[in-house]
Order: sequence, then C-alpha cells, then structure tokens
Amino acid sequence: MLYMNKQMTPRVYSAPPPPSSQVMFSYRRTATDERLDQQHELLTELADTLARLEQTIAAHQQLEGEHQHRWQERFQKEEEARQALIEALTMQNEMMHRLEQREAERQQQTEGMASRLAGQEKLYEKLIDQLELQHIFHQTVIERLEAQEAAQYKITRQLDSLKEALYERCSFIVDSIKQLVVSFLPGRSPNTRQSTAKPKESLHFSKAGK
Repeated sequence: MLYMNKQMTPRVYSAPPPPSSQVMFSYRRTATDERLDQQHELLTELADTLARLEQTIAAHQQLEGEHQHRWQERFQKEEEARQALIEALTMQNEMMHRLEQREAERQQQTEGMASRLAGQEKLYEKLIDQLELQHIFHQTVIERLEAQEAAQYKITRQLDSLKEALYERCSFIVDSIKQLVVSFLPGRSPNTRQSTAKPKESLHFSKAGK
C-alpha cells in the first residue's frame, strides 16, 4: 500500500508487503517499488545536481567575491591615484597662480624701470643739450677772450710805438731847446753853458722817466 505524509521525504512510501496469496497486489507493489527506485535515483541525481550547483554557485560567489575584492582594490588604488592627481593639479594650479602673480609684479617693475629709464634718458638729453650750450658759450667766451687778447696785444704794440715816437719827439724837442738856449746866451763860457745844460738834461730825463 502507498501512503502520503507531507512531513516526511519522500512523501510517498510503501507499507509492509501483503500476504503472498495476493499475487496481483504483489505485482503492483513491485512496479511501484521500481518507480520509487527510479524516483529515488532521480532524487539522488537531483540532489547531486543541486550539490554540484551549490558548489558551482559557491565557487562562482567566491570567484565573484575575489573579483569584487580585486575591483575594490583597483578602485581604491585608482581613487588614491585620482586623489593624488587632484592634489598635484591643485598644487600646480597654485604654483601657476603664484608664478602669474610674480610675473605680473615683475611686469609692473619692468614697466616702472622702463618709465624711470625714459625719464632719465630725457634728463640726460636735457643735460647733453645744456652741456652743448655751455660748450658753445665757453667756446664763444674763449674766442672773445682770444679776440680781446689780440686787440689788447695790438693796443699794447700801438702804445709801445706811440711811446717810442713820443720819446723820440721829446728828445728832439729837448735838443732843440738846448740849441736855442746856447744860442741866446753867447756871453757865457762853454763850460758854463755845459754846466747850465746838464741840470736841464737831467731834469728832462727825469721827467721823461716819470
């Protein structure tokens, strides 16, 4: 006989065999046993298949876990590399900003120096112009002094010539006066005349020297 029990596995099982007098029932029981054996084999195969499937699933899960772990490690490394790259780019941007500031300051200093140099160049040009004017003025003064010196030398020569002519003229006049005096005093002796003429000559020369 077959019984059903939902709380047991398998749920269908056989009862004790009936008496040997019931041949047909025994035949049916044997066919049932074969079916049960087949079902048992099927269930065993199914259990083996399920076990293999569970092993495969476990292996797949393990492999998936390893892959996930690798992906997590790789993602972590990539995240660290990305963070390091971001930090490097940030530092590079800061350095570029500082360099731009320094370049701007240097540009301002260069422009200031250029304006100062332009002012100094203009000042130097003015100084050069003034020096040229002073040089021209000094050259003119030197030329005038040389002209004055030449004129003074010429005047000095003329004065010397006039002095010589005046001295000769005075000597001629003195000699003429001496002759007149001698001619107007005939009664005196020649010695007296000479003695009279000597003081006059000394007086004449002293006046000429003055």
